[in-house]
Amino acid sequence: FQEEEDLYTYLFLDLSASMGYPASDDKYGAARDIALALAYIVLAGDDAVKAHALSHNTGDTVGHATPFFRSRRRFVDIANFFTGLKLAGNVHPPTALMRHLHHLHRPGKAIWVSDFLFPMDVFQKSLNLLRAANFDLAVVQVLGKAEIDPPLVPAGARFVDSESGGSALVRFDAQAKKEYLSRLDRHNRELRSSCHQAGVHHALFV
Repeated sequence: FQEEEDLYTYLFLDLSASMGYPASDDKYGAARDIALALAYIVLAGDDAVKAHALSHNTGDTVGHATPFFRSRRRFVDIANFFTGLKLAGNVHPPTALMRHLHHLHRPGKAIWVSDFLFPMDVFQKSLNLLRAANFDLAVVQVLGKAEIDPPLVPAGARFVDSESGGSALVRFDAQAKKEYLSRLDRHNRELRSSCHQAGVHHALFV
């Protein structure tokens, strides 16, 4: 006889305020749609999917996660969940993940969608938590075109941190852009390297 084993998939979507930038690129909209597409693939295979919103809210995770859904007709429920989410604040991924992982007891596939624009030690701690939960893990990094190729502001402008509200006057000329792109490239290479060493699938979407 043939026994079919249930596959459980967990989708983690980053709700930090930085996901709303660049607004012109609709980075968060792209991240949400990627998560929805992945959810549909799981549901179409008649497997179970559960969505989680990683937010700065330190309260209970009720309202920030769905139950397990199965079958394509439940796709609307997943879509409604993602549509009702709001970006806000500075999310500390290890803390946010811990609040969710505390309630999860079935191993399976975990897919984390984020811009991953936070320190590498924070990313590594998050990876360790997800791997300790016995998940087969994949990460999807979503960046906006304006983050990959930001426009020059040689005369200077006041830049405001989307998460902390802090601001600084920055002269973003060709030299500053060169330094920025170098740091972004180094960060992304370290991200990919960490994933490779941990056996984690990594994909970049711009």
